[in-house]
Amino acid sequence: MSAYIIQEKTLTDIADAVREKSGTSDLILVGDLPAAISNIQTGGGDSQWEEYWRKTATHFTLPEGITSIQQYAFMNHENLESVEGINEITWIGEYAFYNCKNLVLTELLKFQGAICAATFYGCEKIALTKLNTTKIYSLAFSGCKGLTNITFRSTPMSIASNAFQKCDNLTVINVPWAEGEVANAPWGATNATINYNYKEE
Repeated sequence: MSAYIIQEKTLTDIADAVREKSGTSDLILVGDLPAAISNIQTGGGDSQWEEYWRKTATHFTLPEGITSIQQYAFMNHENLESVEGINEITWIGEYAFYNCKNLVLTELLKFQGAICAATFYGCEKIALTKLNTTKIYSLAFSGCKGLTNITFRSTPMSIASNAFQKCDNLTVINVPWAEGEVANAPWGATNATINYNYKEE
């Protein structure tokens, strides 16, 4: 099932507009929206239609050319398993994937910005192993049980003291510097060992 992130209009508004244009009164699923709507980016509305999608959708395809995911975009989409096109993303807002318990994510190839507050909070199945990010904010990866080892590919400027809180299976964090370590290590990952001055082979 394909869908789009909605910002300036609620899903109900869009549904009504499509019904009026098409003359149908049938339930319109998110995947049935006209392609033109893909240009409306993120955010919100608690409409019944959005709630229906939130409970049922498992796969999401980002519209071509999208390079950012706004805050709260997928918040509480507990059945979401995959987001096609996420490796083209360069920025993700806070709480964007909050509580997406079934999201499987192993790579963020082009992402180099900050990981905002609670972006991946409660995403139990993500298993990122490499990060290019420079900053990680509060609770960004809290409860991410799928994290086991992480290598920072660039030197981060700051990491919140609880960024990896409740990441019980995260046991190895590799960082590419020896002196001037970022404060509060291991940043909530109480079972993790930090390897300083790490160099990838």
